[in-house]
Amino acid sequence: MAKALTHSRPRRRSRSPAPSASTLATSELDWRWGIHPVKEAIRSGRARHVWLAGSPPGRARLATLRKIAAQADVPLTWVTQEELARLAPGRRHQNAVARVAQRPSLTVAELVGTARRAGRDPLLLVLDQVQDPQNVGGILRTAEAVAVDGVVVPERRSAPLGGTVSRASAGALEHLSFAQATSIAATLDELKELGLWVYGLDPLGPNTYDEADYRRPVALVVGSEGPGLRRLVAAKCDMLLRLPLLGQVESLNAAVATSICLYHAAQHRQQSGGRAHQQTADHAGRA
Repeated sequence: MAKALTHSRPRRRSRSPAPSASTLATSELDWRWGIHPVKEAIRSGRARHVWLAGSPPGRARLATLRKIAAQADVPLTWVTQEELARLAPGRRHQNAVARVAQRPSLTVAELVGTARRAGRDPLLLVLDQVQDPQNVGGILRTAEAVAVDGVVVPERRSAPLGGTVSRASAGALEHLSFAQATSIAATLDELKELGLWVYGLDPLGPNTYDEADYRRPVALVVGSEGPGLRRLVAAKCDMLLRLPLLGQVESLNAAVATSICLYHAAQHRQQSGGRAHQQTADHAGRA
């Protein structure tokens, strides 16, 4: 193996055995595959080991991963294509796989508190049983792009926040903070007690998405594909918002609808500076 193509530290030039294929199959939460997910796992500080494969001409494409892994002091091992295929069976890995640290478990109060300590009124995203990994990935990619302060997901009936969702989000998953909820409805009550206004996306909502005030602390709730928000969850929302459809299609998928609403919210908040203390107090004191 040519010295110029190995990790800069001598102890990392030696090859270490790749974990078995069964490890990845049973532990998707701990693994990332694909250039963007692996890169963002390294950048976020969550990567614990990186495996790369490729012939010398193809390694130029992986130069960025090698560089940032060295800068972050993340162990890196070159393996054969066959070894990487066994490590990530059936995955479109683009010659890059990483193992990541377990995600810290946060509470919604911690998500809200972190935003307020940073001088922001919180903007949270709540996913109500969104189970399609591609939709979840698309939603999270936009959520990270507009800098939401956290994402709330249910403990059950939600796409696992692992390698598949990370790839669908182009690695955005790695930079977001999450809280798990045993009951989304109860969590919305808690968010209201913390001073947040709860807006739900509903194709039959009485208000359009641009009629809501996003300058206040907000939690945006998104329902699953098809059924949408569950009845009790919808009942907890302060406003139900729809996206007007002007063409012939009857609906937008969850990722597209959420992206439109989040970008509108981000623009609204930028124009106001993101602060609305009086509105927060009004909500917290409301019966």
